[in-house]
Amino acid sequence: MINVVIVDDHQVVRTGLMALLENAPGIEVAAEFADGSDFLTALPELSGVDVVLLDISMPKMGGLEVLHELVTMPKAPGVIFLTVYPEESYALQAIRAGAKGYLTKDSSREMLVEAVTAVAYGGTFLSEKIRQVDVLR
Repeated sequence: MINVVIVDDHQVVRTGLMALLENAPGIEVAAEFADGSDFLTALPELSGVDVVLLDISMPKMGGLEVLHELVTMPKAPGVIFLTVYPEESYALQAIRAGAKGYLTKDSSREMLVEAVTAVAYGGTFLSEKIRQVDVLR
């Protein structure tokens, strides 16, 4: 079972993501958080988090700040940024900081499931829009 945590400051986004992943085989949403600092505080109590779906822009503590904290931890979960920002600069910054995936919020359910699965098993995943700008060059 792939355990996913959703971190986004918009309740409707968290609820929507949970609904999209609810019936995906082999994926379970373990928790949801409205901001990065609450997530990092709770992380030691969460067991077996494989993937974090993380928004870049959040009050208090943004996604990139959360990622910088996560990459210093042993056995850190893989991070997929799920954001409204398709710009090359954000994707490049996220991947260079250690994110394993980058999707825009207009991605399909199938793409979301594919990304979560890929990252959970040690791979990476970039949306088609981001692959088109070649952030890995």
